[in-house]
This record gives sequence, structure tokens and C-alpha cells, in this order.
Amino acid sequence: MPLAAACRQFDGPAAGTLLAGCPATVLEIPLRSDDGVPLGEDAVNSAFAAAARSVRGRAVICLTHGSKTGLVAPTSVPAHADVIVDACQARIGPDAVAAYLRRGWPVVLTASKFFGGPAFAAALLLPRARVAAFRDWRMAPGGGTGTLGTVLRWTAALGAIEAFGRADGMADALLACGAAVSRGLGSIPSLEQVGGLRRGGQGWDGLPSIFTFGVRDPADRKRLLTMAGLQPLHRRLVRDGVLLGQPVSLGRFGGLRLAIGARNLLDGSWVCGLDRAFGALAEAAATPVRCPRT
Repeated sequence: MPLAAACRQFDGPAAGTLLAGCPATVLEIPLRSDDGVPLGEDAVNSAFAAAARSVRGRAVICLTHGSKTGLVAPTSVPAHADVIVDACQARIGPDAVAAYLRRGWPVVLTASKFFGGPAFAAALLLPRARVAAFRDWRMAPGGGTGTLGTVLRWTAALGAIEAFGRADGMADALLACGAAVSRGLGSIPSLEQVGGLRRGGQGWDGLPSIFTFGVRDPADRKRLLTMAGLQPLHRRLVRDGVLLGQPVSLGRFGGLRLAIGARNLLDGSWVCGLDRAFGALAEAAATPVRCPRT
């Protein structure tokens, strides 16, 4: 994302190549301390405000509503800054989306995370007042807008989206699932849970649905494996049919993520899947495939 925000190729052999004549400087704001603990809202908001004041020209803040580990930041933004909301995890309720749009902020969503739809099903929601500015906008050659592939991907995801919107009791289901996940992770001594989203509001979208944890190094139980050290463990779990979020950096160590999605809550599949996942985790974390330290 930092490369894409700077108008640079973000993947492949040409990664980093400038794609447009409007280079941007990207400043990344940490949301966690070196020990993986989420920083306080005031500290994070102040850091974003200071970064916005430091830039020359136009400051654009990417408000992340649902990071890879479930965090929301910043919770307040400077009045003079432009804002785009990254809600690509789609762990957000319609009221929150509407509130962002009323403030004039575009919102980016995907159907492939929380709702489990096909990859590359993305959408940019624009406040009505800003639509005119995008009337003549087109994607890069080969991308197009409203392509058949995009329509089919969203069509495939709409079943889960509409069913979830009609369902009752999703907050209670997520509460029960989250409690079961915390108990399961806490029962494995080689795992260490890492703080995530703090509960806010009564709806399902105010509850944690991504659970992040570190893994202790079997050779040194006081040390948590780095993101690179978790890669072999993650690949082993994938081979065993246990699909977790890819390792992420949490400061001095890395974390794996267990994410609950709409389909899990709708059909109750998390009930039978958790025991198997925790069993595989306990076995793999006890003797993970080793890799050189970084």
C-alpha cells in the first residue's frame, strides 16, 4: 500500500517504478509499540496530526478502518487534511460507511476479506458531491471500469453479503466465537495473544473479529519468532489445511492471525473448525520448521 499511495508500481519486477507525474511522499505511522501492544488513541491521533503538519502541499490521510490485525486508526483527523478510508477488510457496518461518506470521505471496500468473496472484488464508494470529479476517470490500460470480471466477482460475493445483512444475532455469535478463540489460544503455552480492536458499540462491527498471536521460539521460550521465522510454520499449517492470516510484523516479533468471517458466523462452521485449528497449532508450534534468524 505505501508504494501504491506514492503512485508507484507496488508488485512484480518493476516494484517502486513511478507510474504518474505526481510523486508523493508516504509517511507511515506505527499503531503498536515494539512489544506489539496497540498504542493509545491519543498518541496515534497526535502522530497523524504531526505528520500532516510536516508535509509540503496537500496532506492525505489514509484512515484504516480495520488493519490486518483489526485496528482502527486514526480515530480523529486534522480539519485541514483530506481523508480516504481504507475499509478493505469490510469489517465495518453500513452506518459507519454512511457516516464517512457524509463527511465527504471516499471509502474503499472489498468483498474478499470478511465476506469471503473472490479476490480482486473491490469498490470505491464516493460521496455524491465528489462523483462529478471522477466522471471522466478511467483506470490504467487493461484495467477499465465496470469490467465483466469485476461484476462477476461481486455477484459471487453478494450471496454472503445479503445473507449477513438479513441475519439476526451476529454480534452474539461473534462474541461467542471470540471467547472460544481466546480460550483456545490461551490453552497453548507456546502461543502469546496480542491485543487488537478494543470493543466499541453494540453492533458486530464493534467487536474483534481478527485475533493475533505470537509463537514462542522452541529454542528460547523467552523469545517470540519474527515474521520471517513464522513463514515456515505458516506454510506447514497451510499444508495441513489450517488457513490462517499470513505473518505480519508486530515490532520485534511477528504474529499469525485467526480471522472470523461472515460465512463462519452464518453457518456456524467456526464451532467444528476451531478444535482442529488449535490442535494443529499446538503440534506445529512445538517443533516448527526452523529458518535463519533475521
